[in-house]
Order: sequence, then C-alpha cells, then structure tokens
Amino acid sequence: MSYTENEQEIINLINNEEENPVHLKSSKSAEIGESRTFNLLIENNLWVLRRYIDKNGADFVIHKGSLRKDLLHINPPSIGFVQSKYVSDPNTQIEIDTKHLYNVFRNARQEYQLSSKPGYFLIIHNDYNNKPRQFCLTAEEILSRYKSGDLKDVKTVSGNEVTKVEIKLTINQLLKPTQTHLPLTVNGESNKDISVKIHEELEGKNYIVDMDTKKFLGERPLEDDVVEGNWPDDVKKSFNLTRQKAYDLLNSSSSLVFVLREILHHYSPAHFKDEWERDNIKRLIKQSKDRLSNNTWIKMCSDLEDAIEKIFEEPEEN
Repeated sequence: MSYTENEQEIINLINNEEENPVHLKSSKSAEIGESRTFNLLIENNLWVLRRYIDKNGADFVIHKGSLRKDLLHINPPSIGFVQSKYVSDPNTQIEIDTKHLYNVFRNARQEYQLSSKPGYFLIIHNDYNNKPRQFCLTAEEILSRYKSGDLKDVKTVSGNEVTKVEIKLTINQLLKPTQTHLPLTVNGESNKDISVKIHEELEGKNYIVDMDTKKFLGERPLEDDVVEGNWPDDVKKSFNLTRQKAYDLLNSSSSLVFVLREILHHYSPAHFKDEWERDNIKRLIKQSKDRLSNNTWIKMCSDLEDAIEKIFEEPEEN
C-alpha cells in the first residue's frame, strides 16, 4: 500500500477520532484516583513512595512519617501498600486480585492456609452531589465481605490453568446493608477517619510482627525442603532435621523473646504504671522461666547439638 492509496483513510481517521476513547477515560480515572490518594496520605503524617510498576496492588508504599526511624533503622516502621481507584459511576465494577489480599502459610499440620495481609489498603474515590467522596478498606474488611458471600469473584483462565482470581465490588454494593455487614456511610469517609484507620492498622501490624509466632519464626522446615547445593540425600535429610529441631527450640523460647521485645519497644515508664500490665508481663516471664528450666527444654538443646554433629557424620560400616 502507498500514500496515494491510504490518503483518504488517514483523513477519515483524524476527522473521526473519538473525543473520549475508553483507554483515555481509564487513564484519566487512574490519575484522578492516585492524585487524590497521594494528597490524602501526605497530609496525614504518612511518608509516601510511588510505585511505577503495577505489582502487588501497591500504587503507593507508605509508612508513618517520623524522623526517629527510617526503613534502614534497626527497628524500622511498618510498611503499608495502598491501591487507589477512581470511579465516576458508583455501579462501576472494581476488581481486586486476591494475591494482593492474602498471605499463604503452613499451619501446625503443615497444610497450606490463607490469612489476610495486614497493611493493605484500598482507597476508592468517587464524586457524590458534585463533591469528592472516598472510602478506605483494609484487606481484612474486603475478605470478610468475600468470605460471607457479600462479594463474589471472577476467575481468569488460560488453557486449563487459573491465572487470576479477582474479587468484584462496587461502591453501591458497599452502601447496602447485608445480613453480616453494615453499610458504609453514603457521604464517604473523612480524611481524618481514613488516617486513623491507616495509622491503627500499621501500629497493629507492628504488634503482629512482634508478637505473632508465624511472623517471628516463619514456617517450620520440612524434611524434604529444597537444600542449596549438590549434597547427598542423607546430608540434606540431616540438615533439614537440624533445622526442624532449631525451629522447635526457638518456638519453645518464643514466649520469653516476645516479652523481652515488648519491654524493649516501650519508650516511656507510663506503660508499667498500670498494675495489670506489670502483672501480665511478670506472669509471662514466670511461665517462660518454668518452661526453660525443665528437663524437656534441656533435652531439646542436647538434641539440637547431636543433630548438628550428625549432618556430616560418616555412616557406620557393616
């Protein structure tokens, strides 16, 4: 084809170009949502990093604004992920990838389970009666509606493989009461209300990281866990057994570790002025002292020592 053959086609394309094509509306909505969200965050003592790659539902990475601690501090502030949305129509469907909302962990029976991600926030913007309004939902709040059946999902399938499971929601859905959930306020949430929710969630996340065994220890190693390097099977098996014993020993000591961390993370004597708080800490210390002074804990230490020795122990000849 040549210029002469396509001249009229080019003229028609230019003259008939849409005023507001779909992709432009989508880009504009995304920009409005991110702009309003950014202003909301920085005005409420939150430091904000913008994500230029759309990953894990994080348009923004946030933490509490403080000059005392930064992300490289020995005790850094908790990080939060903020996903922003703007919809002009309250009936417009918003889809949230479940990978953004869930963590996967192994329980005591070594079965995989799902738990909600602390520190995830969905902020939805809309205009109502010619005024901006906004709503903020945590992962736990979205998943509570999902598990109760108030919200449904949609699967994306490629061939025989499910590549994505997304939860569907609209503003109007959230404004209607259900048997399990109260409706959101029709006028939306104030900047102050959203700020309080975010700060409380980040503070709670700090506490979870400090006091939750799963977060502190991670998952218990399995006998067939992948081992780096080309080692004989008996060495890999002995190595993973050693890791299991180390995990069990640390788990048995974790209650004392948590108490000590809690004491260290208070910067004012006011916490210990409360008699209930003092008695609770002393009770936990006594429980830990009783546990660590018994023969079982001592045997666990000895078993770990033996397991370390056996990793490269030469097999006995018959």
